[in-house]
Amino acid sequence: MLPNEGKVAVYHGTNLFAARIIQRNGVRLDVQRERTDFSRGFYITLNRIQAKKWAIVRAAQPRATEAMLSKANITQRQYLLHPDTRIPAYLHYTLDVSRLRRLHGRIFPLPHQQGWIDEAAGWRRFVQSCRTGATHHYDFVYGPVAAFHDECTSEVMASRHKVQLSLNSYRAIACLTNIRIICVRRATWNQSRSGSKVISVRSSRLSIIKR
Repeated sequence: MLPNEGKVAVYHGTNLFAARIIQRNGVRLDVQRERTDFSRGFYITLNRIQAKKWAIVRAAQPRATEAMLSKANITQRQYLLHPDTRIPAYLHYTLDVSRLRRLHGRIFPLPHQQGWIDEAAGWRRFVQSCRTGATHHYDFVYGPVAAFHDECTSEVMASRHKVQLSLNSYRAIACLTNIRIICVRRATWNQSRSGSKVISVRSSRLSIIKR
């Protein structure tokens, strides 16, 4: 659940190539994908395990928008062959929730929370609209991830366990500070809950730490 105030840790799952670009150049909304659950935005989560799992997916199935490739001055082939593209990584941020909540946002309850029955139909219509390319005027949107995240726009289901926060404006992105990159070794992913090794990346230096 999104806290009412204070500062919290949030995460963005990706691969090391993209993570380093974001760390160096900041978040660019114009390179984010369209037709997503809450429209074009920078997606984060309060769930570190969810971000790590998404990082594994993004490293195994790398995708890049034409805008991102253009900004990085790299071809699709160069991106796919780059060694950092296959390394799962997640960005660790501090989110100023108090500042974010002063912006114009939309917050959907989660399936297990009170109020979901009344909001479920509205959430479904909102996701379907965004997946067909519609935009909205919110600075941020919080709610459950739509299950079966594919090109289908007619049928969407709310995940009971995955939650997302979409930052859809630069005012919302400005609420993020203290960026840090953490890369997860896929070979040790299954051991991550019992003290596996991960790589902490600060700028271009790598150091192995225990997690």
